[in-house]
Amino acid sequence: MSKHGHNFGIHDPLPTNPKQKASPYLQPQTRTNVQNREQFFKNLNQFAQNPDLEVFKAVLIRGQLGRVYLCPETERVIAIAMEEPQAGTIIKAQPINEQQRTLLETQNKLD
Repeated sequence: MSKHGHNFGIHDPLPTNPKQKASPYLQPQTRTNVQNREQFFKNLNQFAQNPDLEVFKAVLIRGQLGRVYLCPETERVIAIAMEEPQAGTIIKAQPINEQQRTLLETQNKLD
């Protein structure tokens, strides 16, 4: 949630670290607190109710087996672990680019 919260409707960024090197990429960090978690899960619930979701079962995610839900309209994914010790937890919640989508569709892998 801290890295991609802004993509799921949470606009409560942490101030940038003054010791951090400058980057050409947008790298906001979302504040992780009770209100933002509640908002994230509310938005996640709306995401899950989309009838157009594409479901990919048995996907390799960072070396773990999981299930991936892709919204083709927004190009966002939610990846949930299926193996212990993280079974049932959200591993990824982020926008997906064309290269990641191709890898997901052809090799059943998301990194």
